[in-house]
Amino acid sequence: MGSRSLHVYNLITIFLTTAQHKEFIDALNCSSAAQFDDLLLTFGAQSTIHRKYYIIGSVASGKSSTVDALRCFTTFEEFSGRVPKEMYQDDTSLTPAEQKVVDDYLFPRLIEKNRNMMRPNSGVRIMDRAFLDLFAFSKNGDKVEIKRKALELKTRIEQYKKPFENGRLFFLGASSDALEERLLQRSSSKEPDGKFGFELETLKKQDKFLRQIYRIQDDQVLDTSHLTTGEVAKAIARKILLDDDYKEFPFAERLGEIIDEDGAL
Repeated sequence: MGSRSLHVYNLITIFLTTAQHKEFIDALNCSSAAQFDDLLLTFGAQSTIHRKYYIIGSVASGKSSTVDALRCFTTFEEFSGRVPKEMYQDDTSLTPAEQKVVDDYLFPRLIEKNRNMMRPNSGVRIMDRAFLDLFAFSKNGDKVEIKRKALELKTRIEQYKKPFENGRLFFLGASSDALEERLLQRSSSKEPDGKFGFELETLKKQDKFLRQIYRIQDDQVLDTSHLTTGEVAKAIARKILLDDDYKEFPFAERLGEIIDEDGAL
């Protein structure tokens, strides 16, 4: 494969013999995913391909637009269906009743996210947000609330009787100036019903908490401040296709640590 052609033309070059051209075309014309998997094994693959990726970062870091630009792979939005308006509020402004609305919507969606990443056949699957992001939306990082959420998530996944679908994380970050500009583009800081939406300081705290939750180092952050959506998507696609450093994050192990440490991040 040619990395230069990906950089210049956004294409990957595969060099094949005449006989291999036919085999490649036959693979593209497979009538089912199972048949495609069988052909991969026939071609000498050690196993079928199951690569899972999660795009994480604070609100306005560029996650959703990046996932949308990566639709050459199998992608999943942050949440399906109609999202309650309470999900768009600063978590510090939620009343107990509003928090219950968020919880009743959120936890079933997290199980759905896990189910979506469990597809049995080969593929590259990319999800907007991961399972432990909810801890960054806790009132000022409150340990009691974080442990409550952690225990609830553990209970739900145990009831589902399927483990977390681990995958590689891509962490998106942005400067304060970039976040502030994106907030202004999204909406005013105060919603028509009087509830406050996300503000810059809230997003900076989200970024900090998410780094702590997933133990992200500075050199693991993809800074989107001065990049277009296309440039961010291209950088991620290049890593998916060409970098041989796929390493899955252990969601269940980290969840257990958060519970054992009484919600400490």
